[in-house]
Amino acid sequence: METGRYESKFGYELETYKWKPEKFPKFVLYLCHGYGEWAGNHGFTREFIPKLLALGAVVFSHDHYGHGKSGPFEKTHRDRCQIKNFDETAADLSARIIITKTEYSELPFILYGHSMGGLISSLAIMNDKPDLDGVIFSAPALKIDKKSAPAWLRALGRVVGFVYPSMKSPLPLDLDLITRNKDNLTWVKEDIEEYGDNGGYDCGFALRMLKAQEKTEKWFETGSFPDVPVALFTGTKDEICSPEGCYFAKKHIKQSNLFTYEGAYHALAAELPETVEKFYEDLTSWLTSTCKLASQ
Repeated sequence: METGRYESKFGYELETYKWKPEKFPKFVLYLCHGYGEWAGNHGFTREFIPKLLALGAVVFSHDHYGHGKSGPFEKTHRDRCQIKNFDETAADLSARIIITKTEYSELPFILYGHSMGGLISSLAIMNDKPDLDGVIFSAPALKIDKKSAPAWLRALGRVVGFVYPSMKSPLPLDLDLITRNKDNLTWVKEDIEEYGDNGGYDCGFALRMLKAQEKTEKWFETGSFPDVPVALFTGTKDEICSPEGCYFAKKHIKQSNLFTYEGAYHALAAELPETVEKFYEDLTSWLTSTCKLASQ
């Protein structure tokens, strides 16, 4: 793994990452991580990235604003992980894509957005129209789960998020909703303790995220998503990022494949063994066919 620092045009530094396969690379995959995560955590480096490298991928990523080893906050700061502007964070992603594509211009380029990273990826595509050969959305935060956030709670959240944006949410993330595999919850919790938020997300962040979702939803409905292959992966029991986001996107993307996993929660790569096996089987098949098509 190679790491570096990148100066965002918005005045903070981002930690950058690069993993190279042992043999000649076949494609580039840019990983856009989710809320409270960082690109070097166990959820990615334990099995996910090694499997991509085995397929011949060059994997790039960076830690978002306030996440992981990126600026501008120290690890103990209460504002860690609280994206201040989703369009700026999406612009950081677009800038990194341009730099990465310059280095590997001859290879197929795939953008992989997980959870909140799926929302950020959508904003980057909407705002900047990067040149991509394929997009993968893994449990993307395109829709709020209506069970965990009913209409009355969302309405209340809008008011509180506007009046008291720095107030921490009284409804912290339930880590047990990340995966059904209790054995994996140990390292999931360790990752969150290492570089997660401090005291949960604040109400201002929740409001900004909701507005970003509404913006991308309207854009999807116009049918403006680029005509490139798209894979949508979701667990049917994901209560962190609703499967409805994938179902909705499927209706409005021309070239899309939807992969669902019955009973699975949010983190498909950390799920029960049979789900993980099927997820990697589907991911490998889609990547192989998509990169072959892009190389023709």
